[in-house]
Amino acid sequence: MQNTIVQNEGAASLEAARTKVKLSRSIIKIGLDMHARLYVAVAQYDQLLPKPARRLAPLEFVPWGKAALASRSHGARGL
Repeated sequence: MQNTIVQNEGAASLEAARTKVKLSRSIIKIGLDMHARLYVAVAQYDQLLPKPARRLAPLEFVPWGKAALASRSHGARGL
């Protein structure tokens, strides 16, 4: 019987791999199509699929953005 030991020199232990991929906070990506009377906004949270597009009046955009940031900072998953 022949025993062969295979060792990957570049491989890290599972404990080391877990510590390298810590996300300290959420990521929000916002896409905008801005016109004089209408904004179209799309939000994507972390690595999830983008939410459906929303049509907003220019004055509605800032409150919508603040609500998006507030909901993500409290751990909510939807908006």
